[in-house]
Amino acid sequence: MDRRVGLALLAALLVAGGAVPLSALGLATGEGTVSIVTESTDAAGWASIEVHSSVPGSVVSINQVAASYNSFSNGYIPPGGGYTTGIDAGGVSYSIYQNTALSPGGYIIGVSAPGYYKREIALVLSEKTKYTFYFTLAMISGTLDLSVAPEDAAVSVDGRAVAPGALTLPVGEHTLELRRFGYTDRRIPVVVREKERTRLSVALEPAAFSVSRLVASRTAFNPANAGLFGLVDLRFRVESFGSATLRIEDEKGEVVTRTTFAAFDTWRQVYRWDGRGADGRPLPDGTYRAILEATAAPPPAAGSAAGVMAAPIVRETTLRIDSALVIRPRGSLSAIPGLSLFPDPRGQPGGLSSTDFTWIGPLAAMQSPSFALSGVGALSDRLDIGYAAALEDLSSPSGGGDLALSFRLGLWENSAALPSAGALFLRGSWSSASAPLLPDAASAVEVSLPLSVGLGPFSLGAAPGLRLGFSSSSVEPYFILRNGLWWSASAFRVGLSSEMGLGWANGTLAPAWPLGLGFEVRALLPPSPLEVSALALSQLSPSASPAFDVGLSLGLLF
Repeated sequence: MDRRVGLALLAALLVAGGAVPLSALGLATGEGTVSIVTESTDAAGWASIEVHSSVPGSVVSINQVAASYNSFSNGYIPPGGGYTTGIDAGGVSYSIYQNTALSPGGYIIGVSAPGYYKREIALVLSEKTKYTFYFTLAMISGTLDLSVAPEDAAVSVDGRAVAPGALTLPVGEHTLELRRFGYTDRRIPVVVREKERTRLSVALEPAAFSVSRLVASRTAFNPANAGLFGLVDLRFRVESFGSATLRIEDEKGEVVTRTTFAAFDTWRQVYRWDGRGADGRPLPDGTYRAILEATAAPPPAAGSAAGVMAAPIVRETTLRIDSALVIRPRGSLSAIPGLSLFPDPRGQPGGLSSTDFTWIGPLAAMQSPSFALSGVGALSDRLDIGYAAALEDLSSPSGGGDLALSFRLGLWENSAALPSAGALFLRGSWSSASAPLLPDAASAVEVSLPLSVGLGPFSLGAAPGLRLGFSSSSVEPYFILRNGLWWSASAFRVGLSSEMGLGWANGTLAPAWPLGLGFEVRALLPPSPLEVSALALSQLSPSASPAFDVGLSLGLLF
């Protein structure tokens, strides 16, 4: 007799004689395991069940009719059930089915899932009792006995790493992948049949020795820059065992550095060069040749003369050291590239971008902060575009927001004994905040001419300009003067900046208070491209006590 038919007959008997004790039950079919836990309830006339399955997405059946995920498909399934999902202590998800409105009597409870054997159990459900079932389904599987050579080859089945040996796999077709440095990759389809053992032995073939192009992470760099921006990576790829030497020559053919790759044991090879000589100082500007000579070697287990090439493979590329490619920390708050209130007329090398996330709040009311996202992108050595977006005073429903967009066009930049630079700066902004914390967060358009001169590590700058402020009723033009003083090194910038409006009063040019002041400290974190900064802002006026805002920023230079 079919065991499922037997279960159905037993269920009918249980319905007819519902007094059979639970301890006398336990007839089950299918592979896997099931355990039951009972507890008393107050639901007179009803029994309830909670079915847990080890496989997410399992389908529960009652009296061999599946319980639909949306509703019960026919009248044989009692109403009131539903599915949910849980997470066990190990973080593994599982399926749960619950039904609290079952009439007492005999039932067959089953669980099934694609790729697993169905498991069923027959028992009597008593009123005022909750039954919790824990089904562990058995996968419909077979065994793959796998051996590989070499034994330390990396093996994966369907993209999942496995160890060679006896592998229990679901029935069906699988993709076997094998990789080992120095050998040719293999990809093999494998069919696993139910409850059968398949034996497979795979030997990888030694790979031919080859070397890819020698590629530099950047074609030009300045060793005086901080962290990753003062380094260049020379990369290449090999396919088999061997060794190599890499030398870098200047324009006269003299070797400035040399390194050895003693024995290749992986595909990707990298040499990081700092562009400095034996004395630790940056080498002179110019073009340098990187020359790689790679020679094959036999596999470690082979004879000493096996597979060795007579002539080395040569690869080369060129690099340029350029001390004009100066990368320094600078901010972007309010779409002003440089200091918080002064746009630096010197740009960054073309293609370089930075972005900042800034928290800023009143020193006297730190619970009312604002948050800003800003950045600057160098479209070329002369042209920058800046942006900023901010949410003001998140503690208030009427806090508002700010937007700003700016352009910096470099006019000149020299590095003579007295370095100087000049640029044209355009900026437009809009704000819906009644009292914005971000500097220059107002509805206005500005054009200014930032100028700077360098005195060793110090720089001094001024930016006279014109601003048009927009309100609901008028357009207000006035002059603006920005100033900056900062000390800059390869990984640090400390600066003081100011901003003052100038208007006509009684026929003379007079300050339009308040005077904005900003102090900031910014640092790169070598060798990462991360930047951190701290700043303090204040508005000074003869008729009011000064108020201070403080902020912290985390940036990324890329």
